Amino acid sequence: MAKTDTDIRSKLAEYEGIIRMLTTKLEEAVGEIERLRAEGGAHAALRDVYLDRDLPEALRVKAATAALPHETPRLTPAAEPIIPLAELVTQRRMRQDQLEGQPIEIVRDPSSPHGPRVNLLAKPKGNGDDGDDNS
Repeated sequence: MAKTDTDIRSKLAEYEGIIRMLTTKLEEAVGEIERLRAEGGAHAALRDVYLDRDLPEALRVKAATAALPHETPRLTPAAEPIIPLAELVTQRRMRQDQLEGQPIEIVRDPSSPHGPRVNLLAKPKGNGDDGDDNS
């Protein structure tokens, strides 16, 4: 079955039309990429991708995953830095040596979540008043 010249020309015209359409789509995509780069950088591009419902879901999920760290603050522990036990003991002993012999006042504040507070007093030592009213 031989194809006629008209059949071949018809197919050729059809293929040329498809090529023109694909070329137009490609130029639109390149223009969109350039616009995204100029506007907001990588994060804006990722956001546009994951919001575009016409794109495949797998691609949208990848874009959302990549954009997530830039949209949601990372949760970090608010704990104090870890101090090695030997260093902590040394610090506490030095603090105890500084406090030893100084007059103190214990303040009980029921609204405080941390319990009683200790205040150092600027009283001279040995005044004979121990603060006990139960005599």
